Amino acid sequence: MVNDIAERISMAVALEQTAEECIELAKASLKASRALRGENPTPVTFDDAMEAVEEELADVLVTTDVLRAKMYSKIDEDAYLNPVKKEKTVRWLNRLVNPCR
Repeated sequence: MVNDIAERISMAVALEQTAEECIELAKASLKASRALRGENPTPVTFDDAMEAVEEELADVLVTTDVLRAKMYSKIDEDAYLNPVKKEKTVRWLNRLVNPCR
């Protein structure tokens, strides 16, 4: 799946998507830190904030796998079994294959 995505997008897209997901992870991490410390209150609970961190981390891992595949060569799909990453990868590939959905 990662290799299928890498074959369908340009290096520029891989770089842009990775940067976007890294920014989203940074924002989610900052929000979780605020919820943890309570010094700069946020309406988000720590548990909810950590769920967002987990989701954004999965996005970063997927995009970096695709970027790696673009940079070096195809990656070993057997090493790519994390369920959250797999779900994210399937969703991205489906969007590329069926853009109107």
